[in-house]
Amino acid sequence: MHMKRVKATIEQIEKTSRTQGAKEQMYKEMAVACIRHLIAREENILISFPYFVKFKAGGFPPKQLVKKTPTSNIYKIKVKRLLDWLFERGYSKYSSEDVLEATKEFAKNLTMLENEIDNMFDGGID
Repeated sequence: MHMKRVKATIEQIEKTSRTQGAKEQMYKEMAVACIRHLIAREENILISFPYFVKFKAGGFPPKQLVKKTPTSNIYKIKVKRLLDWLFERGYSKYSSEDVLEATKEFAKNLTMLENEIDNMFDGGID
C-alpha cells in the first residue's frame, strides 16, 4: 500500500502554532495518560502528532517513530521521561517518582488489608 503525504498548508501550520490553549490541554491529557501507563507498569506510551509538527520544545524526551499515516506520525516514548518532562513544565502535578511511590504505598496498604481480611476469616466463621 502506497501512502502519499502532501505538504502541510500554511493554514494547518498556523492553526497548530496559534492554539496555545489547545496545546496546554493536550499536554495535560498526555500527563494523565502517562500516569495511567505508570500505574499499569508500562514503560512506553504511543503518542500521535500531525505529521508536520516539529518538536521545538527544549528537552522533549527522545521518541521513536513507530508508524506513519497519511495525516500523522505515531511515536513511542518512555513514559517516565515524558511525565517528568511534563512535570518540569507544570503540565502535571506529579513526577514519575511521585506516581511510582504512591502506587507502591497503595499496593502495600492493599496487601495489609488482604492479610487482615484473611485473618478475620481464618479465625472463626462456622
